[in-house]
Amino acid sequence: MASDAPRLGGFNQNGAETCEHITSGAIYWSRGPQLYISDMLDGPIRRFARIPRPLVRRILAATRLGRRLGRETFYNILPLADGGLFYTYATEVGFISSDGHARPLGGRARAHRVLRGGASVLPDGSVVFGEYFDNADRVAVRLYRARPGDTEVHEVYRFAPGEVRHIHSVNWDPISRRAIVCTGDLEKECRIIAFDIDFINHDLWGAGSEDWRTISPQFSTTAVYFGTDAQFSPNRLMRYDRATGILSELTQVNGPVFYSAALPGGWLFATTAELCPSQTSPEAILYYLDAKSEAVTILARFKKDHWPKRYFQFGILNLPLSDTPQGRMPISGVALKRLDAKFMVLSHE
Repeated sequence: MASDAPRLGGFNQNGAETCEHITSGAIYWSRGPQLYISDMLDGPIRRFARIPRPLVRRILAATRLGRRLGRETFYNILPLADGGLFYTYATEVGFISSDGHARPLGGRARAHRVLRGGASVLPDGSVVFGEYFDNADRVAVRLYRARPGDTEVHEVYRFAPGEVRHIHSVNWDPISRRAIVCTGDLEKECRIIAFDIDFINHDLWGAGSEDWRTISPQFSTTAVYFGTDAQFSPNRLMRYDRATGILSELTQVNGPVFYSAALPGGWLFATTAELCPSQTSPEAILYYLDAKSEAVTILARFKKDHWPKRYFQFGILNLPLSDTPQGRMPISGVALKRLDAKFMVLSHE
């Protein structure tokens, strides 16, 4: 490993299982429906909020295997200008006030999950997110917007029936100043679309194969980088050139890339032990892409644990969300040997 590559070390945050979001003044952590906050990365945590759950769900959330079985987990925590948070938890979406009171939002056509990175705060202060559900019948799929103070979400765009299966992510691109929406899953449904902030006008960056099937893009002034979430074709780290629109391969990786994160000198991309046809090894691998050289380095690899993926989840590396590149980052695992509900810390300062 090159001397300037990120370094991994041990880390512990008693009481927490996942680092959800890092800001300059607060770090948010979770364990099931409990949300915690700390002032510093290495500082003690204190409870900030708790998402109310029905009795059966409370029972599931009381144990680690129950949380995995019931998907009792936060997917997105996004700080807002008013001091509150937007959250997605299991199939619930809502706001958490600055004093820790959780308020679910109504107005959705159906209950659905929002994948990690599937919601984004736009410059006008609103939050936009998309529907992620099985959608075997390929019904219409919606993008929603919510503003602090709203009690219901509002539809801003609708994909026609049969157009896409579901929405993987919504990310604000500060370079083009557009909302980048990624969809899946079959070849014609894999798209990267750039929407204006009003969601009236949009441009298609690419579509038509698993080369465009992704969840978590990262942005530079000249390019957009992402890992594919392919089920059947080899997974790769890709580079989309802003000036030419050309998509090129940087390297092949061992499996679908779910999450990514920005560091001061590059980006992390984490594959998932999904054990799908395209998977070349039953492990989650953490890759580092250097911004200057575009060289790719493997930082760590973790094998899937023995619990069945159908019930107890894929082997996942959870990377915290953040609005700025982070020099130190706690990374936790799900369904991975040696890292389930445990942390390591990455340093790149």
